[in-house]
Amino acid sequence: MKKIFTFIAMMLLCAGAMAQTLSLTFNCCMADGAQVQPDSITVENITRGWTETLIFPDIQQYNLTVWTGIEDVETLRATSLQTTPNPFAGTTTVNLQMPEPGDVQVLISDVNGRTIVEAPYYDASTPYYDASTGTMTAGTHRMRVSLRTPGTYVLTARVNGKTLSAKLLNTGNGGKDAVEYDGIVEAPYYDASTPYYDASTPPKSAKGSSHHPFQLGDYMRYVAYARGIASQAMTQYQTEGGMILLPFTTPLPAPGDAVPCPGTPTVTDYDGNIYNTVKIGQQCWMQFNLRTTHYADGTPIPLGHNSSETYPYYYDNDTSFIPLYYRGYLYNWPAVMHGASPSDANPSGVQGICPTGWHVPSEAEWWQLYSYVAGQSEYVCNNFDDIAKALASDVGWFYCDNPCTPGNNPSMNNATGFSAVPAGIVSDDCLFGYEGEDCDFWSSSIASFSPLNRPYGLGFSYNFLGWSGFDDTPMLGCSVRCVKN
Repeated sequence: MKKIFTFIAMMLLCAGAMAQTLSLTFNCCMADGAQVQPDSITVENITRGWTETLIFPDIQQYNLTVWTGIEDVETLRATSLQTTPNPFAGTTTVNLQMPEPGDVQVLISDVNGRTIVEAPYYDASTPYYDASTGTMTAGTHRMRVSLRTPGTYVLTARVNGKTLSAKLLNTGNGGKDAVEYDGIVEAPYYDASTPYYDASTPPKSAKGSSHHPFQLGDYMRYVAYARGIASQAMTQYQTEGGMILLPFTTPLPAPGDAVPCPGTPTVTDYDGNIYNTVKIGQQCWMQFNLRTTHYADGTPIPLGHNSSETYPYYYDNDTSFIPLYYRGYLYNWPAVMHGASPSDANPSGVQGICPTGWHVPSEAEWWQLYSYVAGQSEYVCNNFDDIAKALASDVGWFYCDNPCTPGNNPSMNNATGFSAVPAGIVSDDCLFGYEGEDCDFWSSSIASFSPLNRPYGLGFSYNFLGWSGFDDTPMLGCSVRCVKN
């Protein structure tokens, strides 16, 4: 009888170690079926509350392991570090799971090992701090990570002498470098109802395989990222392996474009206004329209409304106009040039109204932008000239029937990241117009058939970059974008 009992016990133990693996593949593509190579894929188990990120090339195949039979609670209740979303645009959330109280310190360093943020959390000001032991309490603690500069970072958490790390991919400007405590997750991820791994089986270390708890029927969410653009999310109850379709509905930038300019993610004018930058081809542009009221040397730019006088810029007596969609001010040409002579050189050499280190683009520089964008298949809507959607922002445009215009399906705009907004113009008799349907930018150049300067413009009713077609007068009020020297 004893031998029989032992045999049955051994059978049960073996049953507890058995596991089933679901293999998933991902099909990432554009609406027309063109394949997209993702940079990363975020996998979220909504049922069990965990998230992990797969980084290329470890995303060819993804394995979820289903454990059945006798399960060990203590093995799952291990210290863990989870980041979502990742990649992220300036800010993200980190969840630190602690199975027992302990000392905690969080560090963020760049790829060169330089410490960017050092944030201890085991002091008396920390919520859920246990004053009697000088430690953090057990549970899942949530932290908010902010980074100012795009790039790759390493997040390190030191808990009770154990070191955990995660790679962070930042694509935006979070306004500061900080790790801020955001409270404890009230609903812990792991409780008595949660299935757990078998302690006799070591965690898998194969790339593309999950180490997190999973059971058939868990509700999953998948999102792919490519060049900073997110795919549509796929959510489903995962009962079997197979292919996960992750379509991209937003146009992708050409490789190397639509990212902050290397070494210059932002620029600040004399007034303290901060502008994001964007790299397009070999040029570095401001991503927002200029809205300064001073030149770089501190000289003020007075407001003006009377067309009989040469006022530096116009506005519509409505200050809410200026920050909306980053429209900025509408300046006349004397204000833009600040006494400089016209130039069609590349670069123009005309600082004018731009901050130090930046200049007013010439006609040649606008044509450089045009030629580059039109030469990238990712940016062309239909024919060679149909590039306005790739340059236009996805907000503020009036509807238009033409499918290649910014006003038609704006969610497909702005593949370049240039973010042109329809701020309209001010005529030389101080009448505002075309807001919502047109954007026009000054150049430093003189038109060949006219002694007056001409603005370049994008309009909702047409789909190319070229002369705006408005009256060629230096008193016209138009938007300004600056280019880095």
